[in-house]
Amino acid sequence: MQATRKQIFTLAWKLFKGGIFQNFADALRAAWKQATQGFNLVSFIKKSTGKITERRIALLSRFYTPKGTSDRKPTSTLKFVDLQKIEAGEKFFIISFNPEQVISFS
Repeated sequence: MQATRKQIFTLAWKLFKGGIFQNFADALRAAWKQATQGFNLVSFIKKSTGKITERRIALLSRFYTPKGTSDRKPTSTLKFVDLQKIEAGEKFFIISFNPEQVISFS
């Protein structure tokens, strides 16, 4: 499934607003990479262990359709699909992290 322009700009805005990138151009570049290559590499600090973790991630909408209504309040938590878990056939493949946990996003 090809990413739409709306998905690219929405992801770029979330990355910029969350403080992962200092300017919108860099955030847009990372979102465009997500759309063309299908994944990004992200390093973040895992809350439960405090260790630095690196994952290959993809847009959640490519692999999962949420059930129910979207009446939830906006949150700063970013949700993605962990491609390594999908390739391993694991059942729980959605990962989430807060922007302040991110060390690098490429």
